[in-house]
Amino acid sequence: LVAALAVSLLADALASPHEVAEAGDPPRLATTAELGGSERYLTYVSTDKPIYREGESVRVRAVLLHAFNRKPYPAWAQAQLQVLGPKGDSVFNTQVQLQEGILGFAWPIPEGTAGGEHIVKVEFPWAGMAPAERKIEIRAYRPPRLNAQIVFGRDGYGPGDMVAATLHVERAEGGIPAGAKVTAIARVDGSELPQVTGSVDAGGDCVVSFALPKSIERGEGTLAMVIEDGGVVETESKTIPILVSTVDIAFYPEGGDLIAGLPNRVYLEARTPAQKPADLEGVIVDEDGRTVAEVKTEHEGRGRFTFTPKRGERYQLKINKPSGISRMFALPEIKPTGAVIQSVDDVTQAGAPVRLRIASSEREPVTLTLSQREIELASVALRGGQLVERSLCVPPEVAGTLIATVWDLDGRPLAERLVFRRPSRAIDVKVTASKKT
Repeated sequence: LVAALAVSLLADALASPHEVAEAGDPPRLATTAELGGSERYLTYVSTDKPIYREGESVRVRAVLLHAFNRKPYPAWAQAQLQVLGPKGDSVFNTQVQLQEGILGFAWPIPEGTAGGEHIVKVEFPWAGMAPAERKIEIRAYRPPRLNAQIVFGRDGYGPGDMVAATLHVERAEGGIPAGAKVTAIARVDGSELPQVTGSVDAGGDCVVSFALPKSIERGEGTLAMVIEDGGVVETESKTIPILVSTVDIAFYPEGGDLIAGLPNRVYLEARTPAQKPADLEGVIVDEDGRTVAEVKTEHEGRGRFTFTPKRGERYQLKINKPSGISRMFALPEIKPTGAVIQSVDDVTQAGAPVRLRIASSEREPVTLTLSQREIELASVALRGGQLVERSLCVPPEVAGTLIATVWDLDGRPLAERLVFRRPSRAIDVKVTASKKT
């Protein structure tokens, strides 16, 4: 289920770029020549971590592999490595030699480097390969002049409750900033509450209180306390522990759309307002409140269900567990015509055929294709109508992400999803500690 949902979530992001068309023309697959030829190589750039500060070194590694068989670039090549700053300006530029398809480099971040998002870009101007890049974050850092901590009076608050928070602050070099002004700024669900001011007492504490709104939808609250100690200004912030019964639900129809009169499989993902996985149980109901499907998340807030929607009907998810969530969650709009596609296997095993179920609302023939990037691996013509199962055989060496698409007679895609086929070869990695602990 996890693998199937991961494939489904990536469908919108990864499936579309292989289709190109002029304005008004039906989509078509990009040709191999347009994408760089059958012997093209692609670069993957990685860094040792995503966030840095000045004085540290950014360690860059890039691998240049064949686009299809993933073999490393066999020849010597010179790469151009560039670091672009937040404004797009080049802050570092050098040349690195590629050996056996791999290059490595370390860039010491100089003092005074502007903070923000930077881009590490690797190009091969003399070999004609496509460039690749990786985003990193450089953050300005300075030791705090004041050491502060916020403690709430309770572990949780509900709508309309009075929040009490205590700030304790000391100077980094020692001593209490007695008399320092404190401004408390609370925000709930994106709206700022009236500010509260206070001052630090002789013990280094400042107590503030404020009322939460009586109506809270998501429960996203933060408290920021600005401390002004002479010319020193520091800010300490903390999440307000607001307790509300709500979740965020995202629906992903397997083929892209919900089609009336056909069995549709739908993936869903549930998360808390803090974007943590939320497990739930519920039912899909129609406009009259009749149950048409049962829903239960299986892993990290993810699950799936199948139902056959009716034309013109609207459907909602009603959550039964956990209790206390009264909100109904609307499913995507039902389309009167189209096609659905389902993967029989969550993951296709190495060397096995790819098994798919297809149905279309019209009687006209449709074509099912299986491709990897722009290369079509297999296709089969089908009659429109009820759900049928087909197995597509592809060469045993084909592995990874494959694109399954249903096309109409005019060459327009009706439904599409990604499937994953395991590689026939694997690398086993074993890590052994040098000492017993």
